[in-house]
Amino acid sequence: MQARLAEAQTDLERRRWSVLCLLMETPDLQVVARQVGMSDQTVRALLRRYNEDGPSAMAHGNRGRVVQERRLLTGEQEAELRGWLAQERPSNAELSAWIAERCGRVPDATTLWIYRRGCESHSRAGRRASG
Repeated sequence: MQARLAEAQTDLERRRWSVLCLLMETPDLQVVARQVGMSDQTVRALLRRYNEDGPSAMAHGNRGRVVQERRLLTGEQEAELRGWLAQERPSNAELSAWIAERCGRVPDATTLWIYRRGCESHSRAGRRASG
């Protein structure tokens, strides 16, 4: 288990392996849960997943799937869009069609809002996460 902990690729995997290592030393779920700051249910579920699926259950949830790029437009396209938005006030349908024409994907409402507002943050955490 310690070797797996050392080989873990992400913080989440390291945390999961450290929970299992603690369970090897102290088999009391409640004590381990308090030590690592997890609920009893989370520790129990982690142990159950390990018992059912083995070491592969400790891998990150995307399990090797490629994470899709968050931005639809390139920097040049975003600059072009800012110029267009400064001159005109297109409807959401027009804006959606403009973006889809350039990137081949139809944006959702949140993405339209982000581009319309000119927010620099396209992160999962959001624009308020840093401050």
